[in-house]
Amino acid sequence: MNSSIRTDKWIQPGQFSVDVPANWEVRELGDAVEVVPESADAAIHVTTYVRRLAGEPKADEARSLLASFARKSALIPLKPAHCFDWENTWTCDAEFEGHVDPNVPRYWFLRSIVRQEQAFLGSLCLDDLSSPSYVDGKKILLSMVSNKG
Repeated sequence: MNSSIRTDKWIQPGQFSVDVPANWEVRELGDAVEVVPESADAAIHVTTYVRRLAGEPKADEARSLLASFARKSALIPLKPAHCFDWENTWTCDAEFEGHVDPNVPRYWFLRSIVRQEQAFLGSLCLDDLSSPSYVDGKKILLSMVSNKG
């Protein structure tokens, strides 16, 4: 994000938080949160899921959440997912192409977070990788962290 643009931490209590630039708008849409830039050339959606599996979260669970979304959306992976564990919470990031359907944005960046009781899936979609919304949107999703409160 351009360092001259102010960001605020947007918090979904007990779920997740993201750093949102002043020129992006956050909208709560029932079971999802949408974050959209003023330019309206991109969109981020974050959905919260109740985790039904017993036991500690695993990388495969976070990776599977990404793969399931990608499969349902006919997205093609650009490279393997990157996953990491921090304080018993698994996070996976992956990039996808959506060129199969002309009505689907061309580029997707996904982040999944799986913790003991919940999972989150964030998606950034847009068509123009040269747009400032690509850089800002990716930074927004990379700032997404689980709030355990």
